[in-house]
Amino acid sequence: MVGKDHYPKPVIESDTLIPKILPQINIEFLESNGGPGTIKKTTYNEAWIDELEKTSYEIKVVDSFDGGSIIKNISKYYPKEGCKLNEERTKAEAVKAFGKFKIIETYVLTNLDAC
Repeated sequence: MVGKDHYPKPVIESDTLIPKILPQINIEFLESNGGPGTIKKTTYNEAWIDELEKTSYEIKVVDSFDGGSIIKNISKYYPKEGCKLNEERTKAEAVKAFGKFKIIETYVLTNLDAC
């Protein structure tokens, strides 16, 4: 993980950085400008998303004991009426999301000057 002296800029610029690294993701601001309480619409090109009314992500970056950073993420999925979330599929999607995070982390670690 990137130390806190490097991490804030990629976090702040994540709205442009993530679609650059993962073009299947589009991020649009609905309320505010990226600070605390900002509401964004994130669009994924993935089939299972059609079963969801909405998702909610709460992301916090905190200092770790070794001078780095820890990202804490809470994801909530709200199915459309008549749809039921499959627990195994939800877990599999969480693994895919972690994989996407690792792609972003690798990009940041190898492109510190660009971030």
